[in-house]
Amino acid sequence: MNDEILVKHMLGESDAETQQTVQDWLAGSPENERHYQQLLSAWKLSRDAAMPAHRDSDAAWERFKGRLAEQQRQTRLRPTATMRWMRAAAILLAFLSVGAILYGVLYTPMERFVGKDLTSTHAVLRDTLPDGTVVTLNKGSSIHVAPTALARRRVVNMGAGEVFFDVARNESKPFEVTVGNARITVLGTAFNIRKMGDRVAVTVSSGRVNVQYDAWARQLGAGQRVVIDPDNHTFVVDRVEDNLYQYYVENRFVLKNTPLRRVTEILSDAYGQPIRIERPELENLTLTATYERNSLEQILHVVAETLAVTVVNEGGTWVIR
Repeated sequence: MNDEILVKHMLGESDAETQQTVQDWLAGSPENERHYQQLLSAWKLSRDAAMPAHRDSDAAWERFKGRLAEQQRQTRLRPTATMRWMRAAAILLAFLSVGAILYGVLYTPMERFVGKDLTSTHAVLRDTLPDGTVVTLNKGSSIHVAPTALARRRVVNMGAGEVFFDVARNESKPFEVTVGNARITVLGTAFNIRKMGDRVAVTVSSGRVNVQYDAWARQLGAGQRVVIDPDNHTFVVDRVEDNLYQYYVENRFVLKNTPLRRVTEILSDAYGQPIRIERPELENLTLTATYERNSLEQILHVVAETLAVTVVNEGGTWVIR
């Protein structure tokens, strides 16, 4: 309803038809009645302000229009319930955003920001990295895990020894190991790296691994191995016939038709004691068994009984004859 029509109704200047229209409009809703009463109050204030002088309806009307315009301006400036809600929501969202950031910083492991160093000296060391990757370090091994909080890649620098990586899969953040000048990159898989002086051997247990060294690049699958020899400038890929390289991870030796030559090689490496097969014809005798990692002497005596051979220790060297 137009405000001027309502004001003429208040002044008694509208015709009968308009009077009825206004009455019907007022009866239409409480909101209409409220608006009418506001206009009426504004009109009375304007009229009362003119009481000391003679009654001048036109002047009163002009004053009323000015007061009405000011009232409408104030109404536009006054925050509505929706505006107040939106402003509160914006403030709340800002607090939540800051809170989320602070929570992420406070509850993120510090090693994600500063990295960590792992070293095993005389015993096997197993550790779980912040991303869920499990690393097992054989004795005499060391790695540095680079910070990952703001990085696009998960990077590990391997210093020495032998490490088995069971990598948590994350396609958006590849896992990379650098050892010497070689770089090994995966998304999520299991593999073993052994550093022997400058030589590096990478053996894949499951999944696929990308290995790069100088101009060479090769993708390896489960059961494959690459041996990198910088001195001879070679990059040789072959297959492994067993999983004995995982003995320090599983803490046992699993043999499946394994030649005695290979068994003594692994046992000598695991215990740091030399083992010699005296007769060449014994080297190809095979063993199928699982030996827990007890003392070397116990294991060798079981091997001797199984193969009907003799084992003796001569000056610190175990001899099989």
